[in-house]
Amino acid sequence: MATVGAVLVTCAPGARHAAWAGPLDRACVDRSAHWVVHVNTEALAASEVGRVLLADREGPVARASARIEALFGLRVDRDVLGMTSYGVGSGGTVTVLETTSKAGDLGEHLTHAGVLDLKAATEGGVAFLSWVLRGEMTYAAVRPGQERGRNRVVLCESKEALLRACAVMDASLGEAAWPQPLNAEPRAASFVFAAVGRAAGTENEIAKGRLGLAAGATPVAGSPFATEAMVFRAAEELVLDVGQADLGHPEDSGDLYLSLNLRAENEETAQDCEAVIRGMFASMALQAREKPELAPAATLARSVRVGREGPRLWLKTEPRVEVVVQFLNGLRTRQEAVASEVGEGS
Repeated sequence: MATVGAVLVTCAPGARHAAWAGPLDRACVDRSAHWVVHVNTEALAASEVGRVLLADREGPVARASARIEALFGLRVDRDVLGMTSYGVGSGGTVTVLETTSKAGDLGEHLTHAGVLDLKAATEGGVAFLSWVLRGEMTYAAVRPGQERGRNRVVLCESKEALLRACAVMDASLGEAAWPQPLNAEPRAASFVFAAVGRAAGTENEIAKGRLGLAAGATPVAGSPFATEAMVFRAAEELVLDVGQADLGHPEDSGDLYLSLNLRAENEETAQDCEAVIRGMFASMALQAREKPELAPAATLARSVRVGREGPRLWLKTEPRVEVVVQFLNGLRTRQEAVASEVGEGS
């Protein structure tokens, strides 16, 4: 099994697109995707906030990094240069990791990780691995990056989705236009970019739910944070962009920038979402007077600018790193508290 990773790389056709560590390369994403999330891990790890998050061994970033290293033998701060996930209807989620050449030993790492029912196969000229993870099948192919010492690891929930994803990367880009809002351009310093489009049904609801959780919204009925998730669910389109601030940019005044743009079904719904957001921020400020642990959240909330035009709603902020870190620590505490309450009530 130690040679499986090498076999996967040498069997894969040569990639015809530039490696996409850094800015999002849509050549890796199916044009029929309903949503896309891109993380420039190379830029995140090099940023001040990224170094702080990775150093927090109990934080969500470090814990996710530890799980990736345990399963694939890849260190997020060294071996994973970028990650793009997207969803195409009932085809499930496709995730593409831009990695160092260490991904060539994927089969060996999976064997050491003790995954169940690990198998190697080839179909349609694509060599791939499959195994059982948390009771579900997972499929993976290691593709060569155009730059020397780079690989792409493609992860899917089905064999059909894997073969389609590999075909997308091997095809010429063509002239077809990207659908709104997936054609939105992240800023050059972006390390997190996400876009969710319309008319994707359950797939969109799942994507918006995941983004809501990432932003601190806990969509648990009856929880004190369920209102935050309501805004995400009401959005027909959503674009999120987070990155390192640029002192030369006219809008940047802090260490980071964060922008969130939503399009609701109509102007009335957008007005309701705006009212919910402004009310939530005001509630944070009031609660912080009685609960000092909410002070970072209140400070962050006060820095957010909210605007609306017709059915479109936008939020922007340029916070300091220490405020973000304090907020994330408090966020982790409150999410664990909600999970504990839900567990006790079930």
